Amino acid sequence: MESCPNCGQAVAASDTYCHNCGAKVGGRHRPNGITILAVMMIILGSLGLLGSFLDVPTTLLGMILTGTPAALIGLLESGVVVYCGIGFLRMSDLARKAMIGLMIYRIINGLLIIPRLDEYRALADPSTNRIDSPMANTIGHFTGIIISGLMIAFLHSIREKFADKPKPISE
Repeated sequence: MESCPNCGQAVAASDTYCHNCGAKVGGRHRPNGITILAVMMIILGSLGLLGSFLDVPTTLLGMILTGTPAALIGLLESGVVVYCGIGFLRMSDLARKAMIGLMIYRIINGLLIIPRLDEYRALADPSTNRIDSPMANTIGHFTGIIISGLMIAFLHSIREKFADKPKPISE
């Protein structure tokens, strides 16, 4: 709970005006961390959309995909990231939930590909695949899974900041 700067009365984070004195308390505002995250998501998601047209393999629930199926998965995932980035600027709870869903998918997908991780890494970039050091590939893979889990925890912890009805981006 926040307090009214005018009278000190407790007000909910979603309140725009103090129920006691009527002073404007600002309602929900977008924290700087969310703004930074949103901008990063829009930039990286846009790069992912462009990268989807490159011949890069991807994974789907334990399967390694190449060609058109890989491009379609890349377009879908990157599109969701851009949508969520724009939604984060609007403080949309639907965008927050969609990003949590994507992170859950990425964790499951990451865990299911573990038995074929060396095969996937060799296809993904043969020039940098560290055949002599498979542990480096594994550490990087698990780091991605951990980051997805941390993202879920973060988005869950700030759920009260997001509105049911999105605000204009300018606020």
